Amino acid sequence: MSKLWAWARGAPGKRTFYLQVSDDSRWLRIWLEKEELLTLSTAVEGLLKNLGQEEGTAERAKKDVESEEEPSDEPTAEFKLGQLTLDYEEENKVISMGIHEADSDFKGSPTVLLRAKPSQMQSFRRRIGEICAAGRPLCILCKSPIDPEGHMCIRGNGHRSLTDIQQ
Repeated sequence: MSKLWAWARGAPGKRTFYLQVSDDSRWLRIWLEKEELLTLSTAVEGLLKNLGQEEGTAERAKKDVESEEEPSDEPTAEFKLGQLTLDYEEENKVISMGIHEADSDFKGSPTVLLRAKPSQMQSFRRRIGEICAAGRPLCILCKSPIDPEGHMCIRGNGHRSLTDIQQ
């Protein structure tokens, strides 16, 4: 089984997101957008629900999840995500994730094929939620991210800042 983590680097509003895939001898970094990461989380959640995996399986998965620290050495390879597929392999009772590099032919074999237990994927989904929630807070009116410098809410018709609205 491969190990899989989700990560973000940088300050909120200026973060870059990536997946880290590792086996015993090497690891790779796959860059993606926050929206792609959130979509992946939703897809994993739907697949797990279809499989009848209960939320409690994530607690059992803690032993399946290795250290949440990024390796100190350079990745064996890194690339930008192009396409990602999820499937459940009934015979092996694992979820497979086919990851295609952005510049590859999506009709061919994936650049990386990852297989993980459903419990690992449940923990992975939770990790994505933690990473995405650690970003900029959303405006209560327009749902746009609030920058540290301030936020002119479009729903306030440009006349009031978020701090005026919340008071």
